[in-house]
Amino acid sequence: MRTKLERVDEQLTRHASEKDADFYRELSKRVFGKATSGFLDNHDPETLAAILRGAVKFIEKKDPHEIRIRATNPRYDVDGWDSPKTALEISMSDRPFIVDSVSHELKRMGLDIHYLVHPIIRIQRDAEGQMIREFDDQKGVAEVYELYLIEQVPDDQHEELIRRVAAILNDVKAATDDYKTMRKQVNDLCQGLSALAGKQEDKTQAAAIEECEQFLRWLDNHHFVFLGYREYDIEEKDGTRTLQIHPDSSLGILRDLSGSKFESPVPLEQVSENLKERVTGGPPIIVTKANRESTVHRPVKLDYIGLKKFDDEFNLVGEVRFVGLFTSSALTTPVKDIPILRRRLEEVLKLDQAIAGSHDFKQIVTIFNSMPREELFWSEAEVLHRDIRTIMTMQQEHDVRLTLRPDPLHRGALVMVIMPRDRFNTEVRHRVQEHLEQTFNADHVDYQLSMGEDEEQVRFHFFLTTDVELASVDMHELESKVVDMTRTWNDRLSERLVATHGDAGLKMGENFFRSFPEGYMATTSFGMAVKDIENLVERVNNDEHYRVGIFNPTDSQFDEDATSVRIYHAHETLVLSEVLPILENLGLRVLLQSSYQLDFKHDGSERRSTIDVFRVQERLSRQPVDLRAHQESLMAAMTALLNKTAENHPLNGLVLAGGLSWREVSLLRTYQAYLSQVQVSTSRQFITRTLLAHPECATHIYRYFEAKFRPDFSDREQAMRQRREEFFDSLNAVSSLAYDSTLRALFNLVESTLRTNFFLEKDFISHKISSRDVLEMPDPRPLYEIVVVGRNVEGIHLRGGPVARGGLRWSDRPDDYRTEVLGL
Repeated sequence: MRTKLERVDEQLTRHASEKDADFYRELSKRVFGKATSGFLDNHDPETLAAILRGAVKFIEKKDPHEIRIRATNPRYDVDGWDSPKTALEISMSDRPFIVDSVSHELKRMGLDIHYLVHPIIRIQRDAEGQMIREFDDQKGVAEVYELYLIEQVPDDQHEELIRRVAAILNDVKAATDDYKTMRKQVNDLCQGLSALAGKQEDKTQAAAIEECEQFLRWLDNHHFVFLGYREYDIEEKDGTRTLQIHPDSSLGILRDLSGSKFESPVPLEQVSENLKERVTGGPPIIVTKANRESTVHRPVKLDYIGLKKFDDEFNLVGEVRFVGLFTSSALTTPVKDIPILRRRLEEVLKLDQAIAGSHDFKQIVTIFNSMPREELFWSEAEVLHRDIRTIMTMQQEHDVRLTLRPDPLHRGALVMVIMPRDRFNTEVRHRVQEHLEQTFNADHVDYQLSMGEDEEQVRFHFFLTTDVELASVDMHELESKVVDMTRTWNDRLSERLVATHGDAGLKMGENFFRSFPEGYMATTSFGMAVKDIENLVERVNNDEHYRVGIFNPTDSQFDEDATSVRIYHAHETLVLSEVLPILENLGLRVLLQSSYQLDFKHDGSERRSTIDVFRVQERLSRQPVDLRAHQESLMAAMTALLNKTAENHPLNGLVLAGGLSWREVSLLRTYQAYLSQVQVSTSRQFITRTLLAHPECATHIYRYFEAKFRPDFSDREQAMRQRREEFFDSLNAVSSLAYDSTLRALFNLVESTLRTNFFLEKDFISHKISSRDVLEMPDPRPLYEIVVVGRNVEGIHLRGGPVARGGLRWSDRPDDYRTEVLGL
């Protein structure tokens, strides 16, 4: 089976001469041979052949050193292939940094790169720049052809796209063309410094100059990517000292002088104080960040190295400036191997009076090595010693600290944030960085994270370019906000526990801090978490199978239009098909369910509990539950239902609708069951529907029963009369005759009841009823009837006289077992 590239070759060579066929086959191999499988898999052979033909036309005739750029939205009728993406093509002589520089510029423009092909091809050209269609790697000049398939750019924006990419590539070309010349400048400067050091009688001064020379040589040893170079002269004209760019000294990305005001002499008194101080004072060498972002290689602030120029008499005559980027090896080289920094470390150790080999000595060296190299270069030993001492102090404290100071060129702010390791995560870093950007109105931020394997703290070193006066920044407020941003979920929970439970809250927190899963923390407020902890502890203390908590919307983090029903238990999770009917029969509408399993400590032992959370509303109103009226009764009902003490019955809706307890609802269920036996034509479902449709009447029936039978009721007769009147008044709101007669029949059953065990609170309810007082009871009528209703059983005992006779009989006629017993 032919490969895809073989089929591409077939497309390319179908109508080509033998010589051109060989050329296209070789070119196809060089262009697509290292292309990604994703690019090849998503383009058919016809498309790949069309891309290659277009590439040949694009590069066929040109100066090998010309930068050629083309942007197209490919169309079949024009280009021989279609694509929903924009094709950006580049041809120029091969050199480093092309791909990463262009890629970063496209990213700055917000354009995603979907595919990239970037072969290096050795091309032969004639004197007119015409490509010779044969390959000879010994004679050809290395050129790059790059194809970027990017997010589609409208045709009218192609010119701007090409302009921006061309600017980047011109910088790349300038930097790489002048690279050897810049390194030669380094060598010349080193020779000059060596000669100058030899002329110094002051050994300290000579050592400082030699250290500068060694530092430059260290930079040149693969530790710095030189991107630009420029010299400045300080001269005296007519009694005035001036600053000017040295003619023809600018190299690399600093070739262009159009952005500098020092192309002509500028009196030093007209120069800003910061610049004048940097050029005329301070150390002989300064390493800092430039105020310009690199367009070459990496999109970060350029590193700036300024070296003062002296004449033979050691008089200041100007400055030499390099801009570029420290290499990765420079940033990881031990400080003891870096000139200038090794001397600065010695100064810091001397300031601290640390004894070699002592704990403090080792700590200072470790911290010094972990700090950003740029910051070490531009900071005075006294400043570094102060920062290191702050870091050492914070290692003993579980707290957050922030320091702030300007960079030496006053172009930005250096902010160090120290925090405990357990407070660190990427989200915290983003929050702190965004806050610092806003506070300082920064247009650029660089940061370095320092986090040793054995360290209990994490440090962020931020560099922000800003025009804000640092003296105007309220450090206390800034640090307080950063501290707040770094506080963990457990920190905030601990505060709430202590506020609620005092010192005991600390212990509670320690028992639970590692318990909560991420999903719980993301959706639960701290107030709600405190209530959960309280309920979990109480469940264990009381050895409860289930514990129920019901809370207002303000107690939970989300769903302000819902109530949170929380079930605490020791099972893996609840069976939804068993729990949902319980909630629905209570008159609740379930919106969402979630479950969290927690492992925590209690009395020194490990415990596991589960919290099942249901977000609910009242079914009819679609509003949160009025917990002022119903919280306790709902919690008691849920607990009884989960423990199977109560029956899961539709009449449980009266807990919410009628304000009754679950046992009071159970009482009404006994009369519902009995009425359906007395009036066989009236179904239990209809009686249930009647009570749920008229919860006020249902409540009055119970209140009358309570006045009649509750043992400790005072002024019973008057209360019974009043509550009887209230029941019959409530019937005025009943519009259905069938409902009215059913409610009257239920009330009549209560009136006909002689005794009850309801207030003994057994697990069944029984009533003694005077049959002759029950209206519309069909004959024959016994003297008394004893009705028994439990969670799993119902029964009736019929007595024709004062003395009880008979035995027990199981019935398989649940809808009319009373009739069956009468027939005996």
